[in-house]
Amino acid sequence: MTAETTAVPGRVLMVNKFHYPRGGAEHYMFRLAGLLEQRGTEVDYFAMHDARNLPCATDRYFVSEVSFEQPPQGLAGRVGMAGRMVYSLEARRKMAQLLAERPAGLAHVHNIYHQLSPSLLAPLQRRGIPVVMTVHDFKLVCPVYSLMSHGEICERCVGHGFGPAVRRRCNRSSLSGSLLVAGETWAHRRLGLYRTGVDVFITPSAFARDRLVAGGYPADRIVVVPNCVVAEDYQPLYRAGGHALYIGRLSREKGVEVLVPRRSPGRA
Repeated sequence: MTAETTAVPGRVLMVNKFHYPRGGAEHYMFRLAGLLEQRGTEVDYFAMHDARNLPCATDRYFVSEVSFEQPPQGLAGRVGMAGRMVYSLEARRKMAQLLAERPAGLAHVHNIYHQLSPSLLAPLQRRGIPVVMTVHDFKLVCPVYSLMSHGEICERCVGHGFGPAVRRRCNRSSLSGSLLVAGETWAHRRLGLYRTGVDVFITPSAFARDRLVAGGYPADRIVVVPNCVVAEDYQPLYRAGGHALYIGRLSREKGVEVLVPRRSPGRA
């Protein structure tokens, strides 16, 4: 593969659909970018427009805003939204424009599902820019991200087809919604967009790595890197007691209940 431009070794391009501290993936990305900048690495961003976005020098290349919580009305709008989920021509075009002006030495991809799509990987490939992807969830092997179906652990789609997600209506108990996300994941798998567009996958745990391997992703291109914690930001408290600290969203797939001791029958 011949690069169209000379990459800039000291510049990293962070790619994520949201550019504000929305959840864990975004906090991770901004924290990592800050650590890189402290070490003299220049960081650029590619994301989606949103009124909540943090200031950014490259936001003129961001893709237009779309909300899947409030889908457009009418058949044409819904078909366009579905097409964007599978393969966004806008994201591919704007990524190419960004790289033409500000080539990077490395692209670090985070959550790009739905709003951006893996279409943006093509311009990176074309220019010979290495791509690493931190896999913050299970979307690559589970259409609904979580390995959960109706509140229960489910791995029926891992390493198999995505039909179970449709039959069980895993996406908010909606047949059409489940068909859409299953079709999206199937198309990306069928076309090999992530397998061919990502050089190294990073997972925060061995469990996540094993799920990717079971789902058909090459083990020799998956690296386990636990989420970082800057120890200097915290003051330890050495005091006896049965306490646990959890920081994150209170939702079933996070497994918070395992931190809470079960009370014996009859105890208050």
